[in-house]
Amino acid sequence: MKPLNIYIKGQCMDMCPAAEIMLRENKRLLHILETLPRASNSEKPVADRKKVVKCYSRSAAGKAMENPKYLRPTNVLLRTINYLLQDVLTNTRVPWNVTYDFITDRLRSVRQDMIIQNLPVIDSIKILQPIVNFHAYASYRLCEESLNHFDPVLNKTHLQECIKRLLCLYDEYERIIEKITNDDKMVQENRPRFEALYVILNLSNPESVIRALRLPETYKNKDLKLAIDVSLNYIRGNFVRVCKHLRDLQYLLLALSSLHLPEIRKKVLQTMSVAYNSKNLTFPLEILKNLFLYNTVDDVISECKHYGLHCDQDNVHFLKDNFNRNQTLARPTRLNFLDKQVEDRDIVHLILNI
Repeated sequence: MKPLNIYIKGQCMDMCPAAEIMLRENKRLLHILETLPRASNSEKPVADRKKVVKCYSRSAAGKAMENPKYLRPTNVLLRTINYLLQDVLTNTRVPWNVTYDFITDRLRSVRQDMIIQNLPVIDSIKILQPIVNFHAYASYRLCEESLNHFDPVLNKTHLQECIKRLLCLYDEYERIIEKITNDDKMVQENRPRFEALYVILNLSNPESVIRALRLPETYKNKDLKLAIDVSLNYIRGNFVRVCKHLRDLQYLLLALSSLHLPEIRKKVLQTMSVAYNSKNLTFPLEILKNLFLYNTVDDVISECKHYGLHCDQDNVHFLKDNFNRNQTLARPTRLNFLDKQVEDRDIVHLILNI
C-alpha cells in the first residue's frame, strides 16, 4: 500500500499528453482553437500541437487519472495558464463566450492536475491566483450574454471554489513560512487583493467580512479596507455609501461588485417607494442615475418600469402599492465608465498580474 504522504509527480512536459492529442484528433474532438487552419470544413481537423491543451475529464472506473505520464508538473501548469490567459484570451478566431468555455475547461484540467499531485502550497497559490482573476473578469465581461451562451451560476461556482481554496492556501502558507523569501513578498503583495475579492463576491455574507476584519494589519491595504467598508455598509443598508465607494475600487473589484447593483437598486427603489410614497410628489431620475451607477436615464426608467413604478418625463412617481416586490431582479449590465478604463490588451496584465 502506498504511504499517505507520498504523491505522484507529473512527467508530462507538454500542455497536452501526446496520447490525448492522437486520440482527440482521431475522434474529431479537437477544439477549433487547437487546430491548424483548414482549406474547407470537409477536411479532417489537424492538431496544432503547440496549441492543444489537456482537457478536463471526470474520474471513471479503469481510467488512469494518476498516471504520471498524463500529469503536468508545476512549471508546465504555469506555462499552460500563461498560454491560455495571454494567447487564447485575446484571440479573434471565435466569439468571446466560446473562448471562455474553452479556457474554463482547460483551467479545470490544470486544477485537476494540481490536486492529484498535491503540489506545494506556494505552487498552488501561483496557479490559483490567475484562475480566480479570470473567473472574476468573465463574470463581468459576459454578464449581458444570453443564458444559452453563458451560465453565470456555474461560473460563480468555479470562482467560489477557487477563491476559497486560495484563501485556505494563504492561511496554510502563513503557518509554514519560516523566513522572508521572494515568494513571501509575492503573497504579501497579492493576498490583500484576493481577500478583498472574496469580500466583494460575498457582499451580503457577514462571514466574509468577519474573516477580513480578523486578518493581520499588514494585509489591510486600501483595496481591502474599501471592500470591508462596502460590505459593512451593504449589510447596514446604506446603499448610497456603498455605490459611492464602489467607484474607488480597482478594476476587477469594481467589475465584480457591479454584479450586485441589480439587488442594490431593487432594495433602494422598494425603500423609496415607501419613504417617498405620494401621489403628487416625484423624484428626479438624474439623481437616481448618478447615485446608483446607471449608465443612462433610460436605464433608470426601464428598471423603474420593471418593478411597476411610473415615470413621467424626468421624474419617477414613488407609490408603495405600485412596487412589485415579487418581480425578478433585473439583469446586471456592464458599466460604461468602467469599460472605458481598460482595453482588451490590458486585461491580460490584470488577470496575470504582470
